[in-house]
Amino acid sequence: MISRTNDFFKEWSVRTGLSQKDLTSIYQSMYDIIVESVNSEEESVTVLPKIGKLKVKTRAPYVGRNPGTQEKIMVPAQRRCHLSLNQSFKETLMNKK
Repeated sequence: MISRTNDFFKEWSVRTGLSQKDLTSIYQSMYDIIVESVNSEEESVTVLPKIGKLKVKTRAPYVGRNPGTQEKIMVPAQRRCHLSLNQSFKETLMNKK
């Protein structure tokens, strides 16, 4: 099991034959592309090949209540991110025992 970032890059390095430094650079580039794509619009869908889709939606502002005092409060608009897994990826995860 890979439980730390360093372990992830070590395993990736073993499987690809590339150095951890090169893989770190590649990963940072992928991260930057995803962040730019997600921040390019209010609502966006970014495809992560063989994994799924990263969807960003804007939740409208609404009136909520403080559960302790029952006072009405205005909750501002917020951007929310959701990862929808690819069907084949889900099946791979569910079939592992």
